[in-house]
Amino acid sequence: MKKLTIFIILITLLTSCQKDPSEKNQIVTCAIISPLKNAIIYNNVEINLTASVTQSVEKVEFYFDGVFIGSVISEPFTYKWTPENVDAGVHKIICIAIPKDGENAQSEIDIIVELKLGDNFKGGKIFFIDETGQHGLIAALNDITINSRNSFFWGSHDSIGAANIDNGKENTIKMADASSSSNYAGYIFKSEYELHGYIDWYIPAQEELKLLKENQDYVGEFPTQSNDAGYWSSTELSNDKAFALNFVALMGSNVTKGLFGYRIRPIREF
Repeated sequence: MKKLTIFIILITLLTSCQKDPSEKNQIVTCAIISPLKNAIIYNNVEINLTASVTQSVEKVEFYFDGVFIGSVISEPFTYKWTPENVDAGVHKIICIAIPKDGENAQSEIDIIVELKLGDNFKGGKIFFIDETGQHGLIAALNDITINSRNSFFWGSHDSIGAANIDNGKENTIKMADASSSSNYAGYIFKSEYELHGYIDWYIPAQEELKLLKENQDYVGEFPTQSNDAGYWSSTELSNDKAFALNFVALMGSNVTKGLFGYRIRPIREF
């Protein structure tokens, strides 16, 4: 009986020295292995977000600049993601590993977004990027149409002071204020002209229109016949003339405001 008692005591001591595996503190770690730190990515190009996790977890969540992207519940912990309308510059990707028990683990890296000519971006396509790589001009994908009409007179023969050659914003406001008919180019801008959620579109000024013609292949949807490829700028040259360009032929520049019906391709800055 004494031996049995001693045996039971020994078994009890041995058992008490062994922790239940479920009671162990499982320390989870995670690391982003794709993309690499400071990798360059582009809008509208799919990438793989992949995390390496050291312990069993319920799921791994991914965030971009603090905004939830998506989650994965099994290995490999890879989430396919396509960035859209992301500004150029340094951004942060975060992964959070969430275990069944214990504390979450987190990892983060910086990546770099670069913009390219022809990118679908914030309502249209990029046709100009300045030297910073962060700002430029976007053109709408289509010309302005009012009641199935896509050609317009520039406006009246009175000077309205829309003389800026580099930025058409103020020109367009002046054209809108002076437009008394839907036959005029500025008429649709009399109230907020909204396209794809943006309300800051305007008629390009002289130099902006030149850039658009030069880079029109990055935007597309322009006429291919010269007799239908005239485009107004918002730049007034005199009482009865305004700057225009033909996007097919080497024609245009000094055009009578109320004599020809030309197209309008709105643009916006970013």
